[in-house]
Amino acid sequence: MKDQTCRTRRIAATLLTASIAQTVLTAGAEASEERFKEAMQLREQHHYKKAKKIYEELINTDPQNARAHQELGAVYASQGKYSEALTEEGKALKLDPQLHLAHIYRGMIYCNKERLLDAYEEFKKAQLIKPESYVVHMRLGLVASRLKRFQESLDWYQGAAKIFPERSAPHLALSEVYIKMGTIDRAIQEAEQAVDLEKTASTLGYLGDVYSLVNRLDEAKTNLEKALQLDPALIQTYLTLGRVYVLTGDFEKAETTYEKARSLSSGNREAWLALSLLKDKSIHRVIVVDSSPEFVEENGACFPRITITVKNVSGIDLSDKPLEFRAIFEKLENGSRAHARAKFKGAFKPEETIEVALRSRKAFDFQADSGKRPFVQCTVNCKVGETSMFQSQYILDRLMQDRIKIKDAAGAPEQTPNL
Repeated sequence: MKDQTCRTRRIAATLLTASIAQTVLTAGAEASEERFKEAMQLREQHHYKKAKKIYEELINTDPQNARAHQELGAVYASQGKYSEALTEEGKALKLDPQLHLAHIYRGMIYCNKERLLDAYEEFKKAQLIKPESYVVHMRLGLVASRLKRFQESLDWYQGAAKIFPERSAPHLALSEVYIKMGTIDRAIQEAEQAVDLEKTASTLGYLGDVYSLVNRLDEAKTNLEKALQLDPALIQTYLTLGRVYVLTGDFEKAETTYEKARSLSSGNREAWLALSLLKDKSIHRVIVVDSSPEFVEENGACFPRITITVKNVSGIDLSDKPLEFRAIFEKLENGSRAHARAKFKGAFKPEETIEVALRSRKAFDFQADSGKRPFVQCTVNCKVGETSMFQSQYILDRLMQDRIKIKDAAGAPEQTPNL
């Protein structure tokens, strides 16, 4: 009986000790979690030194704390100390190979270092650990796009949209990829869907930007103005809206808009340059009221061309004043450029229009039977009279559609094929 009582007491003591130990462990885990939260708040406020100190204290208390190494690496990355950051992420993964976030941090560091293939591999490792990670899908979509793997990029972004169908970010990203691919209708649809999901300053501003590039300038103005009502501090949106006002000939509003951008960022070069040109009384204003972009194929080579209708809105007779036009055609897929120039001198009274064609001498890669057409952004500037090229007016910026005209080697009349 006595032995039984002793055994019972020993068991009770053991259970009590285990309970106390578990309580201590639980309390320690809770305290550790509170420290992680505190450090995260400091990072959000950009107090990196204080956050770093907390992670180092956690590691000193428990050198096997993989998560502390992981987050310390993130702090180093935020400070631009990429070598130290990669070392800490390596320690974290050695302690716990299932830390998918450590791979994400490593991938982000490699992106910043322009080591895109290494970044891709890190994000893929994270995706294998956590296949349904929204962040990983978005990161893989971004890197694939930068590697010009556009179809793969679409797949990752579409996967992100399925994981969180209520978020707008995947649709904005999809729109950007579709623009690079030349699928402008889909680009517009995705941008519009982003606004339908989340009507924010960011989504409205982006949709306005897309509308401006396809020459839907009234819709562009509406969305950009709504974006600035929601967030009056968006410098880039002011700049885009200023360009739209210039393109439509509303120079007073353009000046006011650029002034606002400059007040938010006094050193902004685009705002400063635009204002100096808008206030220059020696510049005689003209605007583009219609444009017809196309690609002309000759001997298997594809040349971009745009025909513009230009209106004299200067209020004075520009007859016999020389007008010089310069177009820049940029292939969005790889950034290659082609240029074109044209001159006009003749009757051009106030409110009259003239037609000008600008065709590049340089061809873009193109095969008519492949179905792959170059997707090009065209920007046109104009210099009127004796002003310098520095004072040339920005009069058009748009995405060229895939309209193609064919001219055979013998110089036969152009035809528009059924594409």
